[in-house]
Amino acid sequence: MRIGITLVIAGWVAAVSSGDDHVGLAWRTTLSPDGESLVYVAERRVSGVSEYTLTLMEQLQEGYAGVTYSLTPRYTHIVEAPSGDAIAYFAHDSALHSPLCVYGQTRRWSHPYPAVSLATRAQGTVIQWSRDGRFVRCRISDSRGGRPLAWRVGVAAGSLVRKAAAADAKWVRRGTAPSDLPSFMTQRQPAISREMPIVWGHDSKAVYVADEEGVWRVTLGEPFMPVWHKVCAASNIQALAMSPSGNTLVVESGVEEEREVHELTLSADDVEVRHVISGWGVTFADGEDMYFFANYKGYYVVRPGEKPREIRWAARRR
Repeated sequence: MRIGITLVIAGWVAAVSSGDDHVGLAWRTTLSPDGESLVYVAERRVSGVSEYTLTLMEQLQEGYAGVTYSLTPRYTHIVEAPSGDAIAYFAHDSALHSPLCVYGQTRRWSHPYPAVSLATRAQGTVIQWSRDGRFVRCRISDSRGGRPLAWRVGVAAGSLVRKAAAADAKWVRRGTAPSDLPSFMTQRQPAISREMPIVWGHDSKAVYVADEEGVWRVTLGEPFMPVWHKVCAASNIQALAMSPSGNTLVVESGVEEEREVHELTLSADDVEVRHVISGWGVTFADGEDMYFFANYKGYYVVRPGEKPREIRWAARRR
C-alpha cells in the first residue's frame, strides 16, 4: 500500500512542477494506525512564495484514495442559494485544486461536497447559482494571472455537467452572502508549516499537530468539514509521540537541546498536562504505554503518570 501511495504522490508532483513553481509537494506523510488514511503537509510554491495546508486521504485501496480534501482550507466567495437552504463557496487549499463546494442540511448529503472541481492552476473568481437552485457555476482563470478562461457548470446535487445541459438556466448575477456561517468555517485552525509534528490518534479518527501556539486536534467525521480544537498551549514544540492506547500524548518542546517533556492525558472532555523532566527523543515501546527518552544525565523509561526511572547499564555476566 505504501509503495502505491508513494508512486501516486510522486507522479502528481512531477506533473505540476515547472521551473520554480511547484503545486502539490507533499511533506510529513503520516499513515493512520488502521492503514486506511494518511495525512500530509501539501505545499504550493509559486514564484518562490510557499503556502501550506494539511491534506487528508481516506479510503485507501491499493495506494489510491477514495476521498482527498484539505483539513485547513481557506473559504472564500461564499454565496447563498436563492432558496436560502444552502451555500456555495471555494475551499482553497495548497494541493491540486480548490473546488467549488455546496453545503446545506436539506441537500443530497449532510456534509459539504464538491460540485465543481478545478484543474491545476485554475482559479475560481466568481460563483453564481441558477434561479431554481439546480445548478452552480464558477468563472475560472489561470492562477498565474492570465485572463478569464471560461465558466464551469455543476449540478448543485454534486456532479459536473456540460454547459449545454444548463443552457436554459437563469442565473442570479449578484448573489448574496449568508447572514450566518456554519461552525466549520468560522473555527480557528493551526498554522500549517512544512516541518510541523504530526501524529494520529489511536482510533484513526483524530490527528494531532503542533504549531507555534500549541497542540491541536482535528476530529475526523463527515468529509469536508473537519472539527479543530486547541488542546494545549505551548511554544517551540519539536516532537509529538502517541501512546499505543491513545490515552497519552507526549510533547517535546524547547529550543535546540534545551527541551522539556510533558505528558498530556487525553479524554473526551478535558486534557490534563504533567511536566516530566528535561529530555528529548521520546519513543514509545511497541504495544505498551511506556516510553523512553534521554537527557544529559542519562536515559530514562517512564510509564504515564509515574516518575521517570533512569536505566542503569550493567555488565553482562559470562
